[in-house]
This record gives sequence, structure tokens and C-alpha cells, in this order.
Amino acid sequence: MTGNVKCFRDIERVDVIVDTLRSSSHNGFPIISPGPTGHGRVLHGFILRSQLMVLLRKRIFQDNLAPDRSQLSRHLSIRDFVRPVKPHRVCVRELLLDEEDLEKYVNL
Repeated sequence: MTGNVKCFRDIERVDVIVDTLRSSSHNGFPIISPGPTGHGRVLHGFILRSQLMVLLRKRIFQDNLAPDRSQLSRHLSIRDFVRPVKPHRVCVRELLLDEEDLEKYVNL
């Protein structure tokens, strides 16, 4: 086991995702949002480190917190998430994200 569970909000800032991936060895992360009354949390699903890396590498970002899935179908396919026989592991620091990228959001 590796410490406390790390969670992401359903729409999360890129810098939060990058910091979490750099500081954690976790391979998967629950996706949550506040409960309907503002109390508690709602579990939406689970995302793997490798899936987050695909979203970051392809820069599937949005400028604000409003739900926006318009980029997904244009820029992603199932092949993006299938690992090759010899996986090329990309480190977070190899993504070369700039300050503008880090201030954007990812709709998980």
C-alpha cells in the first residue's frame, strides 16, 4: 500500500493532475464531486495513471470549469488508450507543459 488515496474532481486543473502524478506512485485515482447538497462526495468513476498521461500528452484541455466534451471525439480514439506490446513510458516532466497549459482544466 502507498499511503492515502488521491482523488481528482470530475473537472480538474492540469497543474493539480501534474503535481499529483509527480508526487504519487499511485496507478489509479477515484473521480469525485461534491454531493448534491454540498455535503459528502459522489464517486463518478476511476481513472488510471496511463489514461491521465494520454489526456495530458494529447492536451485534451478546456479553459474553464464548464463541462465540455467537444474535444474528446475529435482528438481521441480507443487506440490512444491501448498499450503497445513494448510500452513507451512517458514521464510527466517529458510532456513539456507550459504555464498556460497548467492553468487549464481536464474534464475527467
